[in-house]
Amino acid sequence: MTTVLVHPSRGAKDGRINLQQTLEKYVDIGDPVLAAALTSEQRTELLARHPSGKVHFWGTYEANRQKIMRVNEGDVVVFTGQGAGWAIGVVGYRFENEAFAKEIWVEHPEKGAYSHIYSLTYFAELELPYAFINQPLGLNPANHFQSMAVYDDIRGARLLDALLDVHPSLAPDVLDASDRLVDELLENDDKVDLKDIEDAQVGELVYTVEAGERFVRRGENALVRTYAATLGSDAQYGREYTKAGVTDLQVQINGSHELIEAKSSSDTASVRQVIAQLLHYAPSVKHRPHRVAGLFPARPVDEHVALLNKYGIDVIYRVSSGHFNRVEAEESRRTALRAFWD
Repeated sequence: MTTVLVHPSRGAKDGRINLQQTLEKYVDIGDPVLAAALTSEQRTELLARHPSGKVHFWGTYEANRQKIMRVNEGDVVVFTGQGAGWAIGVVGYRFENEAFAKEIWVEHPEKGAYSHIYSLTYFAELELPYAFINQPLGLNPANHFQSMAVYDDIRGARLLDALLDVHPSLAPDVLDASDRLVDELLENDDKVDLKDIEDAQVGELVYTVEAGERFVRRGENALVRTYAATLGSDAQYGREYTKAGVTDLQVQINGSHELIEAKSSSDTASVRQVIAQLLHYAPSVKHRPHRVAGLFPARPVDEHVALLNKYGIDVIYRVSSGHFNRVEAEESRRTALRAFWD
């Protein structure tokens, strides 16, 4: 399971200076002084992940050794400070090097050098209210992160899910960087272990249902939960942790399995993502789906409905509170699609 690290990074004095040195700009590890401070192995590992030699770094001091040792390549970092989360990243190479740390950062006046270092294979600035971060972690909405925190349990999975919801471009870097995604949940288990759909995340997004009409939702989970509530009593539903990630919704009725990918918008980009993500998830779920569908907050334009149906994907969309319509793909199209994973 991917770990999420919440790392304060906009502190006063040394923290602010260090932020400007290695997060707000790249570090050139080809610089002779910096190259000399790295071991041969460290240079090789860094260049394997950062061929340009331009790298974002962050780190922590020795007092946080036990925490940072729980963080591995492919894990996600939420950078916080000054009242909010302000950036996210994906951990690349983690290593320990006090000499290198002293070259790129100002030491903490009491705790010393930030000798436990990690590079970032992905880094993006965005605003994340503390309430958005705290809700999936089960913390007080007003909680401010005063120190580094590592979440390598279900809380981290929930926060990661919320982050992918509002920042889907994070997904390829998380998945490509690590093949560790919950293999242990899948081994020697013939029964699908469907997880509960989490409560809707805070952090509002807006989608247009009709021209001039807008609805506010709190994460794609809200749409999933609303749709799931319309399913009959004979339906079993939930989410599955797979090597490809966490599915939005799987439904089992009388031995038939359906895989559903939910989106917060019905626009072109969302339609394309549905096609790609269903093709990614379907071969990875325990029981291969008999049919797949995209779940949307409003009906996509006819061109997009036809495109999804052409590839064997049903279209489910919200028409009013608690009511959804489905445009079914032809069975011959579904059969052709299933050839990719059957």
